[in-house]
Amino acid sequence: ADGGVDVLPNPTEELRAERLDRLYRPQALDVPVLVARDAPIATIDPRDFGNFAEPSRPSLGVDIDTALAQVLNEPENLPVPQVVAEVAPTLTMVAVRTSWVRVRAADNTVIFEATMRPGDSWEVPLTEEPPTLRTGESGAIYFAMDDAYYGPVGQTGQVTSNLALAADGLKTQFQVADITSDQGLQRYAEAQSVISDE
Repeated sequence: ADGGVDVLPNPTEELRAERLDRLYRPQALDVPVLVARDAPIATIDPRDFGNFAEPSRPSLGVDIDTALAQVLNEPENLPVPQVVAEVAPTLTMVAVRTSWVRVRAADNTVIFEATMRPGDSWEVPLTEEPPTLRTGESGAIYFAMDDAYYGPVGQTGQVTSNLALAADGLKTQFQVADITSDQGLQRYAEAQSVISDE
C-alpha cells in the first residue's frame, strides 16, 4: 500500500446529478400517443374551414315579402335629422366697369387684389368671419346673390372701405339693382343669361 486513501465519490452528488438529467431528458413512451380523427383526411372539404370557408348567413326568421311590405307601407314623410349646417348662398362680386378692388380676410391678409375689368367676377370665399372690401370705383361693383344683383357699392367715383362681404349683411344694406338703370350691369346680366342657356 502506498499509504494513499482511495476516495470514493460522494453518493449523494451522483444521485443528484442523475435526477437532474432525468428531469430534463424526455421520457420514452412505451406506446405512441395517437389522437383519433373524426373521419379520414379524404373527407375533409377545404371550403368548410380556414380562409376558404364561406361565412354562414344568419337566418332572419322573417319572410322577405312580409319585410318588404312593411317597409313600403311606412309613411314617407318621416322627420329627417339635419346633421350639417346649411350652406350660405354663393356671393359673387361683379365689375360692370373698370375698378380697383382689394379684399382682406379677417386677419387683415390680402386674399384678392386686382383691377377688375367690365364683366370680371370673383366669388367671395365662405369664411367664419367675412372678408372686407375696399374699392376705388364704388359705382362699378355689384354683388350677385340668389339670381339677383345687389348694389352698386356706392356712387360713381367714390372710394368705399371696410365693407363686410357677408351675404346677409349685403342683402339688408343694398337693394336689388334695377338692371335697366346701369348699361354695364345690363350687358353683364345678358351675357350671364346667354352662358346659362348654353
